[in-house]
Amino acid sequence: MSQSDDIDPKKIKAAVLLCSGFSQAKVAQELGISKRTLQRWQREPSFKTLTNSVASEVTNTTIKTTSEYLSEGSKPLFSYEYRKTLILKECEYLDIALNAVLPRIQEDGDLRAVDRLLKISERRCKLLALDMPQFDVIGAVTVLTEAGVIKESQSESVHVILDEMTNKMSQIGIDE
Repeated sequence: MSQSDDIDPKKIKAAVLLCSGFSQAKVAQELGISKRTLQRWQREPSFKTLTNSVASEVTNTTIKTTSEYLSEGSKPLFSYEYRKTLILKECEYLDIALNAVLPRIQEDGDLRAVDRLLKISERRCKLLALDMPQFDVIGAVTVLTEAGVIKESQSESVHVILDEMTNKMSQIGIDE
């Protein structure tokens, strides 16, 4: 009998629901078990392995789906809409991971869960480019203009747009 034959079908369903972002309370209700039973399962090494397998399968499915999408050639890889779609999908997965971690922090004070929360937050910051240093757009435009990469008229347009943005931000109370 293989290890997968030994796993209770309810535990499999619990792992899938948890990886799909359902709360412990909702999973327990769906399976007709107590929340404490679910929490006990979550501490079991076999359940942790099962949950990791489910998460891995979600990742592999995402990679496969993305590869199929790209092989169709229907949209360019770096189009704004495609990138936005990928970012939103990744944010959904991060939300699922976050929803799985938060109850462990709130209910159990699990320090490993706190570490996982920090990693999820770091990933989200990188994904949304929140960890990128502010760069000097005017300086970059000046360098590109001097190098002949962009025309003087394009440089002037950028300056006008930046001035307009700065004025609008000042009007609504956002400092530079």
